[in-house]
Amino acid sequence: MKSKILFISLAVVLALSVGLIGCTGEDDEEPVPPEPSSVVVGMSRDVDGFFEMAAFGPAYRAYFSEVNNVTADNPTEGILLKEYGANFRVPIEVVLRDDNDDPGQSADNIELLIDVDEVDFLFGACGTSHIFSQAPVANLREYVLMTAEGGATELKTSLPGMPYVFVNLSFSDWYQIPVLAKILAEAQEADEPSVSATAYIAYLGLQHGVEYNTVAGINFTAEGIDIVGSSSHSAATTDYTDIITDAKNLDVDIFCAFTYPANVWAITREAITQDFNPKAFVCGPGANFGLYADVPTSGLNITEVEGVMSFTVAAWGTSDAIDDVYNKIATQIEHEILPPYLWGLGIGQGFIDYWGHPLYWAALEIWQQAVEEVGYVSQDKLKDALITKSASDPFDTILGDTWYTQFGSAGGGMLAYECHTGEIGQWIDGSFETIGYSGITSDLSRYVVTEDYVYPKPAFP
Repeated sequence: MKSKILFISLAVVLALSVGLIGCTGEDDEEPVPPEPSSVVVGMSRDVDGFFEMAAFGPAYRAYFSEVNNVTADNPTEGILLKEYGANFRVPIEVVLRDDNDDPGQSADNIELLIDVDEVDFLFGACGTSHIFSQAPVANLREYVLMTAEGGATELKTSLPGMPYVFVNLSFSDWYQIPVLAKILAEAQEADEPSVSATAYIAYLGLQHGVEYNTVAGINFTAEGIDIVGSSSHSAATTDYTDIITDAKNLDVDIFCAFTYPANVWAITREAITQDFNPKAFVCGPGANFGLYADVPTSGLNITEVEGVMSFTVAAWGTSDAIDDVYNKIATQIEHEILPPYLWGLGIGQGFIDYWGHPLYWAALEIWQQAVEEVGYVSQDKLKDALITKSASDPFDTILGDTWYTQFGSAGGGMLAYECHTGEIGQWIDGSFETIGYSGITSDLSRYVVTEDYVYPKPAFP
């Protein structure tokens, strides 16, 4: 079914060795710790922030709840740790530390989670800047860090020296902007043959926006798209009059807003106010959430977002497995933020994050499979279990066969972009659909196009 929407400053890192306790094993083998009563997952997150409410937050809560709870489909409780017995399972616990969306605190919290909370596993914080601050700390402490929200364009150059870091979200050059540039160039050629498209880029002046602006400059130019204007803004900016006025005066074909959700929503409202109607309007993240078309949240309705583009991995209908996960996450969100009398009405489907949720769920499946393969808590063995999988010996996730691309001969990894089922989406007739260019499956065999691209987009009402 398809959803019809209702809507760096780092602390000094101490190179401490992590002591191992437990029974004595062979001299060349890592000791197995004593039998645990649970496994503890630690996270530093902006606990009152948007992403904890609508992105990785409901995904991990739904996933861990499913693993921990006995149901008809899950007759045994908890995650399997086979080193303690063939059927030995323990529940998953979560320890959250609030970083208040401060990358410096996010890095400090990694130390606290390891030293004070003594967590067994680490998942990442909300946002690209946080990954950039957390990754060196986790790696130095030799703790596997499984990231969630946030890209890693700049971090890629460091991954050969960060064997404990595993990035799971798609991002600018992995592999969104290359696909976007080809889609736009092909559409422009069909609309106005031999006339180059012009583009304006508004971007957040933090890691996320700077990376996207840089990558777009490379890929747009390579596809013959001329960037004729750009401007940066802060996360706290609320008035986008000058940005939209500037882009409108330049009469550009393509407008891109590489920024965060609240900024995206305000930029879209300003474009509507000024009757600014480029052929393509690209925003992200923000327009990839069902909440983009939820008036109480964004101030925008389903008619106003028609034709807007953003980043994605899967539309409804991409696969039965992904649809099933969307429904699980939607139910989780309904139960967390809606009164009981609204449960079961499908309202939660309007909260789906089409870019993040499929990848977050796949990352959680990978993590569980790797932990269960190791059979006990071991950072080194977990690291090895994650990186030794490949296209010929993959993990099994909702994306299908899934693996990490390793950086360097012994570095960390990124979830292989060849496993992605989508990169670019567009709001078409009330649904967020996956679009592509001619022959895209020759480049990305998993890619599932669900609708033809609409270019030029309909004018804002």
